[in-house]
Amino acid sequence: MMKKKLVLAVVASLASVVLADGRATASRSFTFASWNIGHFALGLSHASTIPESAAEAKSREFRAFLAEVNADVLGVCEFSEAFATNGAVPSAKAVFAGYGQSVVGPCHFYQWNAQFLRAGTILGTRVHEYAKHAQGVYWLETRVKICGEEVVFVETHLDWCSPEVRSAQMRELVERFKDEPRVVLAGDFNQGIRYSDRSKPDADNPAEYKVFADAGFTLGNDGRHKTYPPLNPFKSLDNIIVKGLQLRNFKVWMRGDLSDHGLVSAELSF
Repeated sequence: MMKKKLVLAVVASLASVVLADGRATASRSFTFASWNIGHFALGLSHASTIPESAAEAKSREFRAFLAEVNADVLGVCEFSEAFATNGAVPSAKAVFAGYGQSVVGPCHFYQWNAQFLRAGTILGTRVHEYAKHAQGVYWLETRVKICGEEVVFVETHLDWCSPEVRSAQMRELVERFKDEPRVVLAGDFNQGIRYSDRSKPDADNPAEYKVFADAGFTLGNDGRHKTYPPLNPFKSLDNIIVKGLQLRNFKVWMRGDLSDHGLVSAELSF
């Protein structure tokens, strides 16, 4: 399987990072969001389908939406470095210019995770591939000092092949972070989807999240918040799951003209 080298890009000045972190520290809380952005192709391709002629207008739409969400830390699934089909428009500039720090994981076809921060200081990052998998799934793990505390942010996209494989991946996450005091697990967990057995229909199955609750994590989405598809959503695929933090005001932001998944956000505090 082709792998790209993990890229860590910190492009903010120290002064701006401290300023952003200072604002968060004053309230001891910050806003976190996670979004399966669908490769700028509404999830229909592993690369952008936005033509160069429409890139500028579409860029304004994405930036305005993210400005409204106003997240201090943003995790992204199905990321793409190219915002337009010609490859000449980088998404870092077209969409994520408001974020001074970024961490981009390897591209495994549809699987591509990234994180963007405008608060806190990145202390370290790593990529981990799941022991059991059908697709090229992995998690992107970044340790950040924010509000004066260390928090591990994990962005992931689980297999869509079967509940059995996802259950193993969820248990692996629980085991990996059982001793971490403060963790944010986020992304597209694909619960209920079973592409490996098309004789059984897909269904919303939030009971798959129970492994996290049983391990002492707090679920932002217990199944009541539907995130997919954008028209008549009935699946709670996307989630924010935390340990060692208080989670409030979980929200789904649905923009079917930008992605086939709703963005999820929450206020996290110490």
